[in-house]
Amino acid sequence: MAKAGADVVTQPLLPSPTLAEIALDRYDAAVAMMAETAAEARAEAATEVPNAAPADAQQGGFFKGLRRFVTKYFPR
Repeated sequence: MAKAGADVVTQPLLPSPTLAEIALDRYDAAVAMMAETAAEARAEAATEVPNAAPADAQQGGFFKGLRRFVTKYFPR
């Protein structure tokens, strides 16, 4: 350790009950925040009205528009 530049060596921190408690508290807080965010997103999605197609949307969909383009610019 001295060759690596260590001045002081301490005991491992992992078996410490204090660190385990801090980690569990942070984990519980993160899970609670995710649950709140998911609930808000579900509530927001339930209140939204489905969007109507834009006025400039191609009637009949993408493939119909592609077919019109090809037949217009590449006639047989």
